[in-house]
Amino acid sequence: MKLRGSLALLLCLVAPVSVVVLNLAISLDQDIRSFAQFASASAALWSFAMLPMAVTALSVLLAQMEHSRQVWDHALSHEGARPFLYTAKMGVAAVLTLAMHGVLAVAMLIGWLLLRGLPGSDAWLREFATCAFVLAKMAASAMLMVALQMGCAILFRSAIPPLCLGIVGTMAATGAVLSRQGIYFPWLFAINVMSTKSRTGRIAGRSNLIKPQP
Repeated sequence: MKLRGSLALLLCLVAPVSVVVLNLAISLDQDIRSFAQFASASAALWSFAMLPMAVTALSVLLAQMEHSRQVWDHALSHEGARPFLYTAKMGVAAVLTLAMHGVLAVAMLIGWLLLRGLPGSDAWLREFATCAFVLAKMAASAMLMVALQMGCAILFRSAIPPLCLGIVGTMAATGAVLSRQGIYFPWLFAINVMSTKSRTGRIAGRSNLIKPQP
């Protein structure tokens, strides 16, 4: 009920759709022959840039519903309300994050149909099922990042600390994406879901290069 009239639901729609629209515009000048190629490019843009920013914005919007109106002071004054309210906030953030990945999957399918039309074979159906499974794993892997962002947003009355956490986390992920330690960084969990053997080899190779020699 509190989400009505807020920008949270609009954010959950605009963020994934904008990624597919961007990828669709890029794909117009490229020879994309399969849905898997189109979906992989969209998922890469989503996991690397838009997902951390969307989670950051979502956490701020959800927490500021109480902070801006000073509702926390009254709500938390009731006995036993603190764990219930905090868990409810976390749960709403998790559900909306899952919903964004669902919107992304549907937007990918619509974008592919706009790009290539309805294909003659049913191979794209199997590729779409695989894509949906990967997006589900990406959504699950993003839950730690959601928890960290929501915890920071609830803890601080100002919106600046969670915004700074999201910005710093995204920038740090950019530098740590090829490092061996990056697999433990919450902002890279969704990207790690898309890891291939070649990327894993590059990470291992780079880590060996920086290992001190005896």
